[in-house]
Amino acid sequence: MTSVLEKIILNVFGKTKRQSPSMHYDQRIEHVVKVTSEVTGVPILDLLSKRRLNADERHIAMYLSVRLLGCSYPEVGRAFGRDHTTVMYAVKKLDKRGRGRTKTTRILKEIEQCLSA
Repeated sequence: MTSVLEKIILNVFGKTKRQSPSMHYDQRIEHVVKVTSEVTGVPILDLLSKRRLNADERHIAMYLSVRLLGCSYPEVGRAFGRDHTTVMYAVKKLDKRGRGRTKTTRILKEIEQCLSA
């Protein structure tokens, strides 16, 4: 017999395990993440992780998901396990100063070529 506390927990959280945010996102975004991972050499799990270590590469994938695919900020945010405002920041950052950086520009062009092929 389950205790009252266990019943409350099961009612609130459900009986099944919650899926990770990366399981819900659009296949198009998944493709952008895979290509970004291949071009930059950053593993997919690191692109989707909460760590700040690979933030620039993650921002590039977010930027391309919005600009090339036309995905909404909340949709991209859910795909990366982030808030939509983080996606807005990434897009704004790359629109303003990202294209001026040679490394970032090279990576963006290479990923765009891979996605268009």
